[in-house]
Order: sequence, then structure tokens, then C-alpha cells
Amino acid sequence: MVAKMPDTELPNPPAHAKAFKDAWVKKFGKWSDASLPWIPPWFALIAAIKKADSVDPTEIAEMIGNKGVEWMRIDGKAMFVKRPDLNKMRYCDSISEAQYGQIRKGDPIPIKRLGLPEVAAACERVFGGNWK
Repeated sequence: MVAKMPDTELPNPPAHAKAFKDAWVKKFGKWSDASLPWIPPWFALIAAIKKADSVDPTEIAEMIGNKGVEWMRIDGKAMFVKRPDLNKMRYCDSISEAQYGQIRKGDPIPIKRLGLPEVAAACERVFGGNWK
């Protein structure tokens, strides 16, 4: 079986994933990757505020829609993309890097990391159009 692996669960996690997990354990005492899907929007919001150089929601939304934003998540980089397959030519969706692994003898073994360019290219091949 091949499945997505969170960076926090890699044998040698990237510095940002290790720092986040360590801080979480220090504060809450126990780590659970169940929180991972809920955390990335905060990182996206912080990156958008910084890029827009504003906290005005209208300015932030316009900047995201027109220019997109890239940010670092706990499990790698992410970015807003266009969805030409849905006739959405503004940045309205997101993609992220993905780390895949395989369970071997009960242990998760990393196989391959797909970076943003590879993920975007795969989406373009499958769904069509320019997502960047």
C-alpha cells in the first residue's frame, strides 16, 4: 500500500515540521496528526496578509484572486492555483506538496516527495489548462 505521509511522521522530518511538532508536544503533551488538516488555512492567511501588506479582507481577497500566494505548511509548501477546468481563471483553489510512503514490516518508509511544480503539472495533465 502506498499512502500520503505527513512530514511530521518522517524519520528525519524537515526543520519546520519538527519545530511545530515539538512545540505542540511541549504545550499539549501528546501529538496527534488529526489536527493537520485544520492548521494550514492559518498559514495561508498569514502569508496572504503579508503579501497584501494589509489586514483589509477585500484587499487580501483581491490579491489572492489576482496574484495567488505560496506558503509553508507543516507538511511542505502550498499555493493557490487557478482552476481552468472549472472556468475559474482567478486563484481560487490550492495544492500542496505531497510525501508518499509505504508500510514495510510495520514501519512507514518514505518513497517520494512531489514538489509544487510536479503537483501542478499533474493537475494540468489530468484536468487541463494552466493552473499557475
